[in-house]
Amino acid sequence: MGNYFSIAEVTVDNSLPTSVSFDNIPQTYTDLYVSISAQGLAGTNALELSFNNSTANFSNGITLFGNGAGTVSSGSYNRYGGVYNGSSLGGPIFSNSDIYIPEYTSSNTKSYFIKGVGENTGSVVTTIFYSGLWSNSSAITKITIAPLSSNTLYQYSTFYLYGITNS
Repeated sequence: MGNYFSIAEVTVDNSLPTSVSFDNIPQTYTDLYVSISAQGLAGTNALELSFNNSTANFSNGITLFGNGAGTVSSGSYNRYGGVYNGSSLGGPIFSNSDIYIPEYTSSNTKSYFIKGVGENTGSVVTTIFYSGLWSNSSAITKITIAPLSSNTLYQYSTFYLYGITNS
């Protein structure tokens, strides 16, 4: 396991933005890790990723869902970035997601892995595992995370970016 170094932190204020970005990511680490605790406007919903302001060249990744009732399903999604709970679910309940991006400076395609969990006041819990691929030779210098359908992120949602070295 590598060493984690804090790069940036964003805590959403009362302006209720439709996205959060990490700009000018240093190219001095091996991997990146993003930790998210979020709540938004709609019901339990998904977050989307973009790298370097690009929404192109994301392959449909594989998602595995579990809803706390024993039902498990899978599906293919493009640019999946995690889960957030909506205020309509009896909040304030914040969901949690983690994004791991190995070899983000490589000139090869970039793979990434996401795990997340959300709930609505204890009656339903959704657990998500996702793996995706960004087919671009550019190093990742910017990560943007946004709720689907331009929903807003609620105050006190937090996003942490860490760099990882394998030495």
